[in-house]
Amino acid sequence: MIAGLEARARAIGETARRRSIAKLAARLREARPDARMDQSSEGVALIGRGLLRDPRLLWIGSLFK
Repeated sequence: MIAGLEARARAIGETARRRSIAKLAARLREARPDARMDQSSEGVALIGRGLLRDPRLLWIGSLFK
């Protein structure tokens, strides 16, 4: 019974993670249409000029270091 609950919790968590990655990618595309986006199952990479000067990206990036 516990193993079944654990499997269900993992599946729910994985679905939530995928949705979060997709939502982040969509918001980044809106905010920086000039940048290239690389979305994978592990996360989102934003590639482009001037990204390091964007205070919004510096702030969120500092949370992940």
